[in-house]
Amino acid sequence: MKFTSMLSRLIFIGSCIFALTLPFDFSLKNINLDIPLIKSLLGLEIVILLFLWELVIIFERRLKIKTKGLLLPLFIFFTIHLFSAIFPSDRMVWSLKYTFRFFGLSSIYFILINFITDKRRLSNIIDCLFISVALAAILVIIQYFFPYALIPWQRFFDDALVSVHRIRGLFGWPTEMSVYLGTFIPLILSHLIYRINRDRLFYLPLFLIIILALILSKTRGWILGVFCGLVTLWLLDLIQSKSYKIIGMTAVILVISIIIFWNRGLFKFIASDLEPSEKGRLIFAKDALKAIQAHPFKGMGADMFYWNSAYHCRTHNIFLETAVNLGIFGLLVLLWLFYDIFKLIGRGLSKPTADGNRYLQWGIFASLVSFLACNQVDYFWHKHEIIGLFWFIVGIGVLAASLTKKVQVY
Repeated sequence: MKFTSMLSRLIFIGSCIFALTLPFDFSLKNINLDIPLIKSLLGLEIVILLFLWELVIIFERRLKIKTKGLLLPLFIFFTIHLFSAIFPSDRMVWSLKYTFRFFGLSSIYFILINFITDKRRLSNIIDCLFISVALAAILVIIQYFFPYALIPWQRFFDDALVSVHRIRGLFGWPTEMSVYLGTFIPLILSHLIYRINRDRLFYLPLFLIIILALILSKTRGWILGVFCGLVTLWLLDLIQSKSYKIIGMTAVILVISIIIFWNRGLFKFIASDLEPSEKGRLIFAKDALKAIQAHPFKGMGADMFYWNSAYHCRTHNIFLETAVNLGIFGLLVLLWLFYDIFKLIGRGLSKPTADGNRYLQWGIFASLVSFLACNQVDYFWHKHEIIGLFWFIVGIGVLAASLTKKVQVY
């Protein structure tokens, strides 16, 4: 028992390390490490955590794994991915890399729900996640004002060029960085509004740093995500507390709505004043719809829209990308997976706890809404950092919902 307890503690420490390194994934070839089937730092961390989990199973002599209801839709979605990758409709190109990447990184979800069993460990993991996000935002700000200061380090992570006017960030394209950072705004804001005063000394600077980094990214997709996340947070507050804080939330949402509509948003479609990138996305969407009509049920095959299109681009929409590659059935299974995820995270959202609210659960729920909203105008599910972020948020969200039923999470 002492040995398995030590292994469980090592898995907890490994989960904290995963949270700290999540925004800073890099190829193992950059450190001259060549491991078959394991190409990145996050992939290596997942394999180590799974190995420790296997040792726990061996020494406890029992196979006891919690799945929290996501195993069936995830297995069916993986099967569809695998079949579509091996038997594509139009072109014999086996594209299994992103399939195994998505489902391999989902292991962090199962690791979290099986080994994080108390509120203190959950709090520590979330703090590690916040620290990594703060560091990533600070580096983005440094890179903007001193665009050539971090080039050697930047190339270590991404081998990408740096532009003075449109920073690429540590994740490659600036939109990837903005999706990652923007996802945390509702979660941090929920801590900032609902936690006790002394804790706000940490969350207020973190919130401001991320906002500054997002503004300097000169991207727009995060605005939609933050808007949808804040609306969700506002509605959750409205349902339970009906307090004065709703007035402040309403003001923030109205300001963001004005920014979206008048600065970079819907008026462009009304006035037909689209930028080249926006016109390109409309072309991608039209081509994807034609492909769906040609292969409505089976789809083109996993990642085949990218390989078959002349411009080698994705649809910039998670649901459209799924429908064109995996067909209507694949899209329905993805919606089933999302439904189960929100159902698990949303248990008891409207019911007060000992401290009068569920701000952690609210924040995670709203951040997941923000993440999915961002993926309506961008598609980065083939990136380690974005996939890892998604499954990590799902994991801590399910934990927050289950632990809040017993005790106050913090």
